This record gives sequence, C-alpha cells and structure tokens, in this order.
Amino acid sequence: MRLDDLVDAIGKINPRYVKEAEEGGKKKRISAPVWLSLAACLALVLTGSYLGLRFGGEAGGGAPEGSPAASGVPENQAAEADAVSDEAIDGAAAPEEAPELIYNEIRELEYMIVDMEAPARIEQVDAEGLEAYFAVPILPGVLPEDLSLQAEEFAIGYNEEGAAIDDNNELLYADASKERSLTVGVRTTESGEITRFADSDLETSEVCGVEVTAAHYRNGEKEDCYIAQFERGGVMFTVQSENLSEDDFTAAVCSLLEQAESGN
Repeated sequence: MRLDDLVDAIGKINPRYVKEAEEGGKKKRISAPVWLSLAACLALVLTGSYLGLRFGGEAGGGAPEGSPAASGVPENQAAEADAVSDEAIDGAAAPEEAPELIYNEIRELEYMIVDMEAPARIEQVDAEGLEAYFAVPILPGVLPEDLSLQAEEFAIGYNEEGAAIDDNNELLYADASKERSLTVGVRTTESGEITRFADSDLETSEVCGVEVTAAHYRNGEKEDCYIAQFERGGVMFTVQSENLSEDDFTAAVCSLLEQAESGN
C-alpha cells in the first residue's frame, strides 16, 4: 500500500473509534503497569514470609550459626546433647561433700571381760601383719602429726585345731605426753575386753555404706573423749580418743572407712 492510500484510509475512520482508542490506550499505559507492580511486590512478600516460617531462616541466607539446622544435627538430638553437657558441667562444678558423723551425748560406756580357753598357740605380728590377718584396712590414713603408734607387736591366739580364738587387739597412737591419743580396737572373736554403749537408742551415721554409731562423753578431767563403733568386712571396730578435736577424730574414723571402700 502506498503512503497516499494509507493516509486516505485513515481519514475515512469514524472519529468516535479514534477517540475510544486514545482513551483506552491511555488507561493501558498508565494503570496496568502500576497494578502489575503492586501485585508482584505482594507476591514476593508473601512468598518470603512463607519460606521464612517453613525453613527457619534458610530463605534469608541460612540458619543462625550454632543452631541444630546449621550443624546438621536433628533438634531432638541436639537438645539431648545440651542436657547431657549441662549435667556434666553441674557434676564437675559440684564440690564433693566431706563425710560427717552424728555424735550422741552419752554419760557412760560398758566394759566386759570375756572368759575363754587359753590359746594353744600365740602368733606375734606387727601392725602390717595384723592388717593382713584381718584383710581390711585397720591403720588410719589420717592422723594428727604429733601422734605415733606406741606398740610394735600384736598377738593372735589359736586353739589346737588352728582356729583363731583371740584376735582382740588395740592399736594405740599417742603424743609424747600421752595426754592426746587415738585407739583403734579390732577383733573378729568374742574375747578379751569388749567396749559397748550403755544406751540402745542412739542415732547412727552412714559413711561409705557402713552404719557408724558415734558419741561424745566426758571421762573425768579429759572432757574431749569420742568413740565410734562399726563393722567392716566381718571386723568389729571400736575407735576411741582422748583430748582430740571432733574434726581430728572424724577424719581418722572416715579415713578407715574410705580406705576400705577404695580397696587400699
């Protein structure tokens, strides 16, 4: 088509159609891009919010550092690991409590001498030999520095059949003046001199799984006297002190029990 023909054809168009085309064109050029832009922005916002809730931050550049998602560990396993870690820290930080003894206040003790047949044979042993005989620790692991063992030999009596009938022995630790002392009495036989509590309703303590009966009493001018009785490994212990502090006596008694528990 020639240019003259095109111009002539345009001139014959109804003016009403030209006006409607101009008004419609303006609406398309102005309104459509604005609504399309708003719709696109809204779609992006909704999509971002959904991804954020669904993946916990992965759409925004990855999970926070140190989170279970970032480490690749399932959340339930991470929670259990944190709980175990906290328990380990609490356990390591908690100081170990020192053993304690309940001391009853008493006025007297009972002493009994057991009549027995004369041993057919008496074996003399040192402190280490006596401990080997009883097969449990009988030498205190903790003592005041000024106390030392006063005897070097101890006796075990046997009958004609070779059975021990008298193994009642005392290990006496004392200072140079003999005013401060600790005595550890040990036996498995009902023989010799036996010390007992006159009261039967005394409170007891549990140390290293062993029931201990302990008391404080006055012995004339020697006011600070303590006694503790317990049985360990079939051996009856009677531990007594004169003019020792409660702390020193407690430490000596507990050292016997702790050594037995650890197998030393």
